[in-house]
Amino acid sequence: MSLERKKRLERRAPITRERAEHRQQPKKRQPRGNATFDREVRAQAAARAGGLCECCGRQLQARVDQAGDTVWVFDAHHRQLRSQGGPDTVENCAVLAHDCHMWMHEHPAEAQRRGFIVPRWHDPGSWALILHDGRTVRLAADGTYDVAWDDADTTEGGAA
Repeated sequence: MSLERKKRLERRAPITRERAEHRQQPKKRQPRGNATFDREVRAQAAARAGGLCECCGRQLQARVDQAGDTVWVFDAHHRQLRSQGGPDTVENCAVLAHDCHMWMHEHPAEAQRRGFIVPRWHDPGSWALILHDGRTVRLAADGTYDVAWDDADTTEGGAA
């Protein structure tokens, strides 16, 4: 270490107890996986999809919970990514098989073209989605598909 560098380090303010405690606090992490969509949003999205992956159409697995209700097992995908400020709403939730969910994040340009990834400057409810059967829909706030809009409103890339 050079003499000049040593002098600069000596001139720095010593780390006070307050600064040391502040630095030692762990960062709060966001929950991973499907934890951010609440049960109601997941249920509405699963009902909308009818037990099928919205990307490939594969039948999703079902299980019975402790209350005796059938629960679909799927990956709840944020169409507008959480890192881009995507909300935890039903119109932002895509029902995907795990393999399809991984594919979306590995191929974001194609996923955006199909409407499974929404740019941060757009509203997920107004961004069209191409389903596994070829239908182009919007995901409505009431948990249904909205297919009633003019073709003139739709532009390339999924924007409506």
